[in-house]
Amino acid sequence: MVIAIIQLIVMIGAPLVGPGDGVAIGMLGGVAGALAIVLWWVLFSRARWFERVGAIVLMVVAVFAARAVAHESIVGAGQGMMIYFLPTPYLALALVAWAVATRHLQDGVRRASLVAAILLACAPFALIRTAGIKGGAGSEFHWRWTPTPEQLLLARASDEPGPLPPSPATPSSAAPVEVPATRSNSCATGRPARSSSAASTRASKRPRMPPPSSVRTRTARGYGFAGRNASRRAYGATATS
Repeated sequence: MVIAIIQLIVMIGAPLVGPGDGVAIGMLGGVAGALAIVLWWVLFSRARWFERVGAIVLMVVAVFAARAVAHESIVGAGQGMMIYFLPTPYLALALVAWAVATRHLQDGVRRASLVAAILLACAPFALIRTAGIKGGAGSEFHWRWTPTPEQLLLARASDEPGPLPPSPATPSSAAPVEVPATRSNSCATGRPARSSSAASTRASKRPRMPPPSSVRTRTARGYGFAGRNASRRAYGATATS
């Protein structure tokens, strides 16, 4: 009984006296007080050995049962060790309260009430979750059905207005730009040669003349020489007269 009172004073008073390191001191004091109570119960209590060993085994089973149904944040906190240390002080206090309250009751009632006391001590740890560590190495606990900070942040982000849609493109009213003519290297006069689809179309529609034959070329050349000689004779006769 004295150990349980000292344990309660350390667990409650240390965080109030020193909000920084007091939380860690209160937690460690609660675990140390729980170990002292277990030693007293096993070695110095007047209960039967069946009740001594049975109470310890029942507390261990209750811790593993709470771990099976606890929130994932509780199970994974403290590298997976929080679920084992967090209920220990409260289980020890429940054992002391049960021993004091049922010492004059019958064995059947005592054993049934022991199961109920241990289940009540472990039940809160299956209903809470932790949102992380706050100042002084203390955990921030919430009910497990309340939204987490990540869920609140996502809900707030979904309520924000989205980006505005892009404005529709307006037709361009600028006048068409004339493309300057390009100078062709094959042009003998050096003037810019213009090419267009209409000109190429007209050129494609012109009939293509076959090249003159060699006979016609020779005849034309002979006719040219004869014509030039006749014109020279006529010019000479005119000059003589």
